[in-house]
Amino acid sequence: MGKLTDERFMFLSGDYETEQKTLRERLMMDKKECAANTEKIEGVTKFVSIIKQYENLQTLDEATVIKLIDKIVVHERKKVYGEKMQKIEIYYNFIGAA
Repeated sequence: MGKLTDERFMFLSGDYETEQKTLRERLMMDKKECAANTEKIEGVTKFVSIIKQYENLQTLDEATVIKLIDKIVVHERKKVYGEKMQKIEIYYNFIGAA
């Protein structure tokens, strides 16, 4: 007759509500990821526009370092397989660690 029982309606309604909640959560996560990716793209674009100015750079001076590099992290020196090693991380403006 095309009619649902109350029990069947409640079952389907519960599944629908669960699906809607899952979809809303996924949409929120996707929006956050999209915003983060947009921010990364903008950062890379800014970095590329700055780095183009230094295409034929012959010497690295303080002003150039300040414009391109956010920070440099020098880690503690360690002995690895009998050799002294020291990790150095360079964080560039707009794009982060490389």
